[in-house]
This record gives sequence, structure tokens and C-alpha cells, in this order.
Amino acid sequence: MDRINQMKPIPTEPVWDIWGRDHSGDVKYLERLKTLEAATVRLKELEKGGDNSLSYSIMESQTTVPDRIMPTEEQRRELCGLMHRAFVTLRNLGYAKKHDAIAELADVFHNLPDEMFREEVWDWNMFEARLRDFEEKYPDDKFYPFAAMLREIRAKS
Repeated sequence: MDRINQMKPIPTEPVWDIWGRDHSGDVKYLERLKTLEAATVRLKELEKGGDNSLSYSIMESQTTVPDRIMPTEEQRRELCGLMHRAFVTLRNLGYAKKHDAIAELADVFHNLPDEMFREEVWDWNMFEARLRDFEEKYPDDKFYPFAAMLREIRAKS
């Protein structure tokens, strides 16, 4: 069993999304609410006064529970080491001409240098979930176990 499967699950909670689709089924409106009751009230409001060219519906889904505990100075240094490994991986993926994996990994890491200093956006759980998604989608392009490494950094609070 690999290290990701050994890690505990990232906590999630239910949310209700209101989708507004046009006649061809394309999503033109999306709103997320925390309770079914709030979503039901909002759905009725949209059906009465919203864009009448859209068909609205409610769908339950799961969202990651945020963990906004800010990284310590030591953790930030280690997060910089994690970024270093991400750049090494990006370089190796470039040599292998794996453009989709490059784009995905760059997308996971590109906000880290800014977000690890901003309380209003920092989220350990969301960052780990995105790392796990990358590793599951590109198992052969995982030069480092990023999600497991993040867990180790996070444990050093």
C-alpha cells in the first residue's frame, strides 16, 4: 500500500450547489450553499426572479473542510523546499514532454508562495487535496510523494 492510501482522509462536509443551465445544458450559473434549506430557498428565488432562460437545479456535493492554521516560520522554509522539489519535477516533466502533467503540477503550486503568508486564503487541507489529485492522476510522473511530504511538514507545528 502506498503512502497516500495510508494517510488519513481529508475532512469534507456536504454542500448544496445550485446550477443554472441554458437550453443546451451549458452551466451559466453556480452558487454554493451550506444547507439544503438555504439552497431550497435560493432556488425558489431564482426560479421566480432569476434569468428565465436558465433551468435551475440543486445538487449535493462534498467540499474540503478548510484548515486555516498558518504555517510557522519553520514550516514555511520546508514549504519552500517542497516548491524546490516541484520545480525539479516540472523540469523533468518538461524533458519528457509531458505537458498536461506540467500544467497540472504548476497549477497546484503556483499560489503557494503567496498563500502561505495570507490567513484569508491559506488552507492545508485544500493544498493537500490538490497534491493528492495530481498524484492520483499522474502516478508515473510523481517524482516525489508531495502529499506525504506536506503531511510531514504540517505535523511539525
